Order: sequence, then C-alpha cells, then structure tokens
Amino acid sequence: MQIGLECFMDEQLSSMIASEARYGDCEIQQKTNCIIYDTEEDHYLEEYLEEIMDAFTVAKHLRVDESDIRADYIKNFLARWNVFSVDEDSLQRIIKAICSERYQDEPELFDEKVTIREFFSADEMERQCILKTYSWDDFCYNIKHVNRFHSQQVNFKQLRNLLENMVVDIPKGTLKLFRSRICDEDNYLTGYTNKKMGVPPINLTTAGRTNSEGVQCLYLAGDEETTFHEVRARDNDHVSVGEFHQVKDLKIVDLSLFDRIGPFSVPDFDMTWFAINIEIIRKIGNEVAKPMRRFDRALDYVPTQYICDYIKHLGYDGIKYKSTLVKGGTNYAIFNEKKFECVGVKVAQIGSIHYDWSSL
Repeated sequence: MQIGLECFMDEQLSSMIASEARYGDCEIQQKTNCIIYDTEEDHYLEEYLEEIMDAFTVAKHLRVDESDIRADYIKNFLARWNVFSVDEDSLQRIIKAICSERYQDEPELFDEKVTIREFFSADEMERQCILKTYSWDDFCYNIKHVNRFHSQQVNFKQLRNLLENMVVDIPKGTLKLFRSRICDEDNYLTGYTNKKMGVPPINLTTAGRTNSEGVQCLYLAGDEETTFHEVRARDNDHVSVGEFHQVKDLKIVDLSLFDRIGPFSVPDFDMTWFAINIEIIRKIGNEVAKPMRRFDRALDYVPTQYICDYIKHLGYDGIKYKSTLVKGGTNYAIFNEKKFECVGVKVAQIGSIHYDWSSL
C-alpha cells in the first residue's frame, strides 16, 4: 500500500517519511505524485507501530467487559493520539498494511477491543499516572470541595516529569507581546497609560484560569487580534493596546504543546506511560485554555489554578497556552510582571465582530 505523507499527523513519523522523499500515489486520499510511505518497499515505520501495539492487550483476554470505557478499538485509540490525520476506517487499513506480519499473527489486536493492562492495576496507576487512580473529574471535585491545598490525588513526580519536558528557554529581548483593556468613559479617547496596562493592584486582582484571587498574573497574547477576543471587545469599543517587550530571560512551560504531543514526541515517555496519561494531559491543556464565561464561578478555576501554582512553585516564570477564541492565537500567563515592560500604548476602535456558531 502507498500511504501519503498527509495521512500522518505525528511529527516524528512525518519527518522520517519526508526525508525519504519517495513519490507515488496515495491509496488512502487518492492523491497522485505525492510523498508516500510504500509498505511493499519501506519498513522503517514497523518498529514504531509495533511499539504502540505492544502496549495493548485484547480486552477479553483480561476479562474486561466490552462496555468498560477503558476498552476500545485500537484504531480509536490511535485517532485520539494524533498519530494519523485520517478517519478511523482508513487508519485501520494503514496499520494493518504497515504491521502486516503482526496482523497475521494477532488479528484480534486489530479487530477487537483492546485495553492497557496497567489500567487495571492500582499499584501501576499510583506509580505511573499523573492523577494516580483518579480521573480529571475526580480531581476537580476533590480540589474544589474536599482538600484544596494538599491534594493526595496528584503524583507530583510524574507531573513534574511532564512539565520538565515542556519547558522552553526564552532569552531576554525575544518576545514582543500584547495586552488590551477596554477603555472606560474617562479614557475613551486617550486610552490608558503604560503603567495602567500592567497587572491590576492586588486588591483588585480577581481569580482567573491560572491565578487565584489576590495573586497577580500578567496575561499577554502573541498578537493584537487575540487580545481583542480575550477581553471580549464589542462593536465600537475603544481598546487600549499595550505593547510589552521581554526584559529578562524566561523559562516557560508551554502547555500549547499538549495538543500536539504524540507517543513518539518525548524520549522520556514510554508507550505505556503515554497511554495512561494522554487523556489527562490533553484535559489540562484544554482546561487552562478554556475561555472564561460570564456565569463561571471563581470555584471553577481552582483545578487549573492548582496546576499553575505548582508550575510557579517549581520556579518557572509562566506558561504559554493556546487561544481557543482565535485560531492559531497564543496566550501567556507571566507570574512576575517585571519580566516585561510596556513600551507603548495605542487606542484601537473595534469595527465589526464575526461570530462562528453551531446548533447544539
């Protein structure tokens, strides 16, 4: 089978295929004269897919009921893991073609529901899972209603291991970021001063996704448009836009990487560890990035505040996370505002706003 490069999402697998520069016709997406992986001629991906297969066990062999949420078809696991960019049925065809010998020996692994053996071992989950034997929902309930400051549900060794692999060192002078404030009546034409574009005073600091009430945090964005969306600017609003320059070195934990992390992304993660933790990793990244809603309570932010407080405790300067309001937009939460300087402010008038929507 000839499989086009665009069928793959995992960065490591894609880079290997691209470097071979073999051209042919993709049998999955029906594209001609494109870079392909040819299962008749190429075999370098077999060991990577075999490593994934080795992490799974056929569910019925462990006497796991098929209705158990921890069991699923391997094609569905791989679809959630961002290994391929095709639908589940095409994915099934691809893995059978690449691992043809394994399929002949163990067809059940491909065609029946599978699971991770360690899911059913409390000792293994305590040792390897970021949240031990608990789900994200369990953690959220506990941190909000049972034990807010000294959670026993977090495996800090594994959480720290994850975060250390997401750290980006940024030399001073690298970043130029932005922050917006909607102008009130007194500042409608002139905008706010440089000083007033920074963090609010402690007594006016409200809770956010990454900071508790009274704990200052400088929220910045990678571009001006993202800031307009983040402050919920409306038609005809006047918005003060501050330009912030990085004046000190930074160590940032990049949570936006959580969306792209794959089973081969980080050498420190073995396949079983990845399988156990990937859903929690994605949940953390999505919850931090989730936009604040008018009806949210301060209590709703406690779980992500807890994670971000731990990042701060480890000595990092802040986090980077995706904007869910602007495609491709990025946000930063900087724990110490002195790492940046506001070098100028301009006033922007919002013209019109476009809404994307869908029926629920």
